[in-house]
Amino acid sequence: MPEPREYDISQHMASFGRRPLSTVLLERECLRHGLGTLRSGGLTFTATDPAGRSMVFSRTGSVLNSSPASSVARNKQSTRLLLEEAGVPAPRGRRFAGGQFDAARAFAEQIGYPVVCKPVDGTEGKGVVTGIRDAEELRWAFDASLEAARGAREALVEEHVEGEAHRIIVIAGEVVSALISRRGAVIGDGERTVAELLDERQALRERNPHLIGRPIPRGEPLDRLLARQGTALDAVPGPGARVEFSYGSNTHQGGEHAQVLLDMHPSLLEAARRAVALIPGLDSAGVDFIIEDITRPLQEQRAAICEINSVPAIDSHEYPVYGPALPVAAQLVARAAARAGLQLTQPAPEADSATLSVEMTVTGRLPHKEHPRWFAETARQMNLVGSYRRVDDRVVRAVVSGLAENVGVFLSRAYDGSEHSAVHTVESRPCVAPETDRFKVFDADPADSWAPRRSPGSLDLPGDVAHELLRGQEPDLWLVHTALLEAGLSTRSLPGGSLAAAARGSRPRADEASVSFSYVRSTGNSFGGAAMTRDRAALWPLLEARGVPTPLWRRFPVGAHRAMTEFADSLGWPVRMGAPGPGEDVVVEDAESLAVSARQAGARSRRSVVISSHRPGRRLDLLIAGREVLAAIEHGPDEARTPIPVAKISAGLRGLAVRALAELPGMALAQVHLAVTDVTAPLGDQQTLLVEGITSARQLNSFSASGLPGALELARELVRRELTRSGLPPEPNASSPEGAEQVRQLELLGVPDAEATTRRMEALAQRIGCRPSQVQADVARATLRAEISGTPAELALLATALLTARTGARADAALLS
Repeated sequence: MPEPREYDISQHMASFGRRPLSTVLLERECLRHGLGTLRSGGLTFTATDPAGRSMVFSRTGSVLNSSPASSVARNKQSTRLLLEEAGVPAPRGRRFAGGQFDAARAFAEQIGYPVVCKPVDGTEGKGVVTGIRDAEELRWAFDASLEAARGAREALVEEHVEGEAHRIIVIAGEVVSALISRRGAVIGDGERTVAELLDERQALRERNPHLIGRPIPRGEPLDRLLARQGTALDAVPGPGARVEFSYGSNTHQGGEHAQVLLDMHPSLLEAARRAVALIPGLDSAGVDFIIEDITRPLQEQRAAICEINSVPAIDSHEYPVYGPALPVAAQLVARAAARAGLQLTQPAPEADSATLSVEMTVTGRLPHKEHPRWFAETARQMNLVGSYRRVDDRVVRAVVSGLAENVGVFLSRAYDGSEHSAVHTVESRPCVAPETDRFKVFDADPADSWAPRRSPGSLDLPGDVAHELLRGQEPDLWLVHTALLEAGLSTRSLPGGSLAAAARGSRPRADEASVSFSYVRSTGNSFGGAAMTRDRAALWPLLEARGVPTPLWRRFPVGAHRAMTEFADSLGWPVRMGAPGPGEDVVVEDAESLAVSARQAGARSRRSVVISSHRPGRRLDLLIAGREVLAAIEHGPDEARTPIPVAKISAGLRGLAVRALAELPGMALAQVHLAVTDVTAPLGDQQTLLVEGITSARQLNSFSASGLPGALELARELVRRELTRSGLPPEPNASSPEGAEQVRQLELLGVPDAEATTRRMEALAQRIGCRPSQVQADVARATLRAEISGTPAELALLATALLTARTGARADAALLS
């Protein structure tokens, strides 16, 4: 084994902790290739070329991946089903709800121990236990998986495939990196205890940027693993004895990684490419592949793909423990820029390629004495030169120059700021290296200073919608599915509320014309754009920097009641409070109510709350597709939501909403939330005018007041736009896919068997309009299974739509009946 690599930059990255480092690397590469950047969140930034074209990165999520594709990939059961049916090697497995341990144990005995247990929806290897040898160990692993689950408390039990874990990065159909992740282990020397050997290994991790925030886990899982090997922390292993200290190979759980791309057999790389291509809208992913021997063909060994990650960390590939570092960040930026239409420039000539100079504008609360001192000291510690100039109490402009690696890290540290600062945005652009060998702090703003550039925004009027949207009660997923069926497309339903569609007779996949939806969210919404809508503390600074009116706001730790009260006093009561992410705000009238509301909002966000100004006025939600306002809802004083004609809304308000969405790259469909004085008045006559948020479109039925027809018509319009955008023309005269195949897909959604309910089948068939024939009976059976199991109503509605596809009736007419 070669000597492990160490990285000098690690000493400057310790403050990041467990934060993913991908955006640090991606922002550096954007600047090296001539793009300007605007960082408005710790894990999110926007990149803009000189022509004003923009793209968003959220971790490694970008325009390359659609929001629905990420939802499908995150669900391990969906991934396993897709791989299994396409003939891509995957482990045998089955998912189980929290109360189904007995069934999970029976399945483990059926496929044979050892087995693997992991959350259906989990991250960072949390709750993943491998090599489970008996029912007692499965009981503990099952509970651990449920505890680590992010969404529904479900666990996946799979066969244990022998081999090492590999993470293969695929970008736009090309494999750009492959790491082997080995279970963490120490080798005994006959003198030191296991605990002392672990301390030595931990010291190595602290000299690697990817591992510095991932210490070796201690506690019950480690004690159990050591006991399985017949040892303990205070035991002294003999010379050459190998002691593993992690169940899996994930670096979050103690694993270590090495670069092996050049040694991997082409058939394995091709399998990874095929796996990513199975998910429509997924063009950038990490494939977790269990392989016995990477030099042998896939056909000659038992290997299995156990997961596809739509937002893979790339810092491990740039900072491997063993082997060469590969420029994954640069390749991801190049592919995303090409997809978004951004123009890149080549880095400086070879002699200067390792250096980078940038101009920065920092906004936020920047204490006069503390911030410049911290800024200059940090720059000098990182061997950077340049200057710092304060413009006013909330704006600082600076130039920093030095090694590109150091500058990239410094930009993220500048966003974190000094101890008492609260940075809102850091805007950067490449510049000529300053003629100085020091870092200087000035009081005045230079005459040749630059102002933050704003991407061009237009107030061109969007077209009116030809119909008013009315309120209904049926799920968005059914509405979209109905519209896809009417367009004559093949559809595929997967767990988690996702649909994929392709031309009739084709299997929906990414390497041909296809689209995917997660409820109403479509392939046209990028992962990066959707992620930013879920964090107002990142969204509002971006809109503010682009000249879009937003509330006055500040983010606070949950327990900072005194600081919250002082800020609310400065805004003037009442104020609005909520979690940084999705969820309804509450209007708070006084300090006592503030403390109660903070605890409630903090329970949703776990760490922080957002307080913002509350301006009297009317709340308005506009549904926008592209540059057109399709529908609108007004919030009444009693929180009632009333659809209003789009034509009633002033041209200025519609234009402002369209412009706000245009400032968020990668969002083709969203709701823009406005606070206004009068929906009919022009912008200049509005005493209250704020963009309070942007969210991915959901709940089409809320735009409808007379039942299903209006919402269904809107779903048809959204599907039509998505098909046009993706180059997938509808076939309205084509017959829909065979009902038996669709029923099978419903069963893949997790609808359990209910053969004992056969006696009720005829009554149900009559209730939903079926004729008593076997053609309709199988659809009725699937519908009844959904009803008996308590599965959400959209499954029954989907089955009804499938029925009408086979009888030739219109799906919306059947549902209305």
